[in-house]
Amino acid sequence: GFVDHARAIAKVGIYDFSIHHEKIIMPLVFRQWAIDKVEGLSSAAEEARDAMFKYIERVGKVARRQVERREAAEASAIAIL
Repeated sequence: GFVDHARAIAKVGIYDFSIHHEKIIMPLVFRQWAIDKVEGLSSAAEEARDAMFKYIERVGKVARRQVERREAAEASAIAIL
């Protein structure tokens, strides 16, 4: 099903969490929306923005780990040859 296809696509690096983070989330939130530059927010909005930034940071960390794992697996596969 969908999950199997998503894993296969991510495994070969066609589209994964890293690509989503770097090509979708970061440009949209920081360049297009410029959320980090919005001023005059209420305290609740500031808290929500901070929570969003923390979430984006976590997504980036997970994405980097996935890339590292994929690269390690590729290196292992090449070493076997």
